[in-house]
Amino acid sequence: MPYLKNHCGAHEVNSEQDKTQVNQCIRAFVEPTVVHVRSSGSDGSATVKGAIQKSLVEEHGFIELNVNDLIREESDRRTKLGNRLLTAYSTGQQFSPEMYVQLLQPIIFSGVEGRDKFLLVSHPETTE
Repeated sequence: MPYLKNHCGAHEVNSEQDKTQVNQCIRAFVEPTVVHVRSSGSDGSATVKGAIQKSLVEEHGFIELNVNDLIREESDRRTKLGNRLLTAYSTGQQFSPEMYVQLLQPIIFSGVEGRDKFLLVSHPETTE
């Protein structure tokens, strides 16, 4: 195991713990998967995009994160981030990439078992 740790970044998990502890240890080392399906802008691309998104959720267990809904919920809660989002929106500014990260990071890295595949919906194509 030392060779793998030094050369491949391998991690060791004590399998003699209970199942919950083992799963928590493994999740600490495994990065979540986040997908954002972009449309090409060509005829029919919205239909193809919708079919891909539906397949990811229904057949592959991805959790759909509608960014507009999350922004609305955060703003309604009047958190520090929610207030920043409201201010940016009311002044016509684009949301910064950092705002999106602050919004999504707690959900994506929650460590909740079975929540490691996410599909971003209503996420802007660019954030500048």
